[in-house]
This record gives sequence, C-alpha cells and structure tokens, in this order.
Amino acid sequence: MENDTCSILLTVHNQESIIEEVLNGILDNISDITKELIIVLDGCTDKSESKIDRLLPKARDKKLETKIIFTDNVNETRANNVGLKNSECKYSILVQDDCKILEKDFDKRMLKPFKVVQNLLAVSGRDAVDVRIWNGELDYYNLAGADANTPKNIFSIRDGFNRSPVMVDNAKMKEMNYFDDDFAPLESDDVELGIRAYKAKGYVVGSYVIDYYSPYHWGSTRKNLESNRIWELSMIKNKKLIIDRHSEFIAQPKHSMDMVIE
Repeated sequence: MENDTCSILLTVHNQESIIEEVLNGILDNISDITKELIIVLDGCTDKSESKIDRLLPKARDKKLETKIIFTDNVNETRANNVGLKNSECKYSILVQDDCKILEKDFDKRMLKPFKVVQNLLAVSGRDAVDVRIWNGELDYYNLAGADANTPKNIFSIRDGFNRSPVMVDNAKMKEMNYFDDDFAPLESDDVELGIRAYKAKGYVVGSYVIDYYSPYHWGSTRKNLESNRIWELSMIKNKKLIIDRHSEFIAQPKHSMDMVIE
C-alpha cells in the first residue's frame, strides 16, 4: 500500500461486555490514512466474536480491509506479533481490548512524530519510561505521557514505551523481528524492544499522548488464580531477562529528549 497508510490491530480475549464500545472508539475516530483493521481473537470463549461481527459492516463502510485471525490463547506478546505480521500498511497501531479511543483522527496525530524523528520505531499514545537497575532490580522511572500529565504537544523519547495505543513502523518492526517471543506470554516486551532497537539500530521510541479511556476495571479478563500466577512469574522472568541482556546499556547515559510537536 502507499505511504502513510495505517493498520489498526486489536487483540481480544473475552471482552464481550465492552468490545463493541472499544471497536466503536476505533471506527468513529480513524482518519482516511487507516486502510486496514486486523482483529486477533485470542482464545475467546465468550461472545466477543459475535459482538465484533455486528460492527464489521461499519468497518467495511469506511472502506477498511478487515482481517479476523484466531489464535489459541497465546496472550499479548505472540498475539501482537501475529497481527503485525499480517499488516500490509506502512504503520500499525496496536490497541488493547480494554482501551477506548476518544480522539478524532488519532492515527494522524500519532503519525506526526514520525515526520519529525527519522529513526523512530514506536510512538505510544500512553506512556514512555527510562530504565535503571535499582537495588539489583529493574526500575522504570522518568515517566512521560498520560500518567505523568505531560502536555499534549510534547513528544518524549525514552528507553522504552508502554503499549496501547502505540503506533509502530512496520518495516522497522520486521527488521527487529517484532516483540521477542522469549517475553511471552506478556509484560515488559515493549520496554525491551525499545532498548534492543536503540542498541542495534539507533531506533528510538517515545510517547505522544492521545485521549483514550481505559479504566482499571476494564483490565485483563484473565483474572483467575492461575492467570495471576502466570502474570507474576512472567513479570519476574522478563525483568530479569532485561537485566541479563542489557545491563551495560542501561547503566549508560540516557538518550531521553522532550520536544514540541504541533
């Protein structure tokens, strides 16, 4: 597809109560640069699929090519990679199933930093962080973005980013071999990608806030005791992986930068 086209990638696991609201937030706020909607149904056992089917005519009315992909409960890291590998546009915006977009033409807004920063890999509409080792453990600090009340005209470069929503350059993601499957099922793979990309290619990541709604109670639908145990183990494993692989880089001076983008 032509330059500056965008795919929206939505990964879904058992969100029948809110998925129509989330998908409408996307469809009501995209601009004409978005050409493709990719939905990864990751091990859904509820009515999420039928709720999504109701809105597919609306997506097609907007001239979106729609792709529905089924995965077997592989969770965030692998589900995102599956979607990214199916994008045919220059950029992709990853949206989680607990995030409702509120900003009109959010895709065009998230594209703006790519026009200014040539070595840019990813722009989070949420947050970005620097990384340090503190008392022997990985620590995220120097937060920029929505949770830090960063002004909306500031683009903040940091070591890593927090996804959903996040826009990525598809060619650069392919070059980096996407999110690292070693970080499956979830947690910290986005931060690790930022560090790995800067070390390997000098690519940078950052945050440029958009308006969205993502309350805590909309969060993960994998809330049983076993899922909580898996998440805790994954978090510990992945933070240790980052230290093991990138400790020398983490200790170096930061490449953080804040810039005004109108």
